[in-house]
Amino acid sequence: MTPSAAGPSCRPRIVQIIVRELIVEGTHEGLEAARARGVRLGRPPALTAEQVGQARVLLAQPGSTVSSIARLLGVSRSTVYKYVPELANGAPFAGVGRGVELV
Repeated sequence: MTPSAAGPSCRPRIVQIIVRELIVEGTHEGLEAARARGVRLGRPPALTAEQVGQARVLLAQPGSTVSSIARLLGVSRSTVYKYVPELANGAPFAGVGRGVELV
């Protein structure tokens, strides 16, 4: 096959590549503009700072469990562990009353 014969069959693919590059470029420009305006991108946080503070206060109370607090806040246990990283080491939570600031 000669190069001139292959040319016309490749043109639609070249147009697709150019259009895709324009779309990607426009998307990146839009994201940069949103960031410049201070828009928070992505999934919203599962817990507010107030809820994290509530969780820390409840965890300091005797008899409170991560499961019960997660149920109360309407999230999974893993979400509580994510937002209260002091629990990750497995030690009992002693954040309240020891100079640890509540968020």
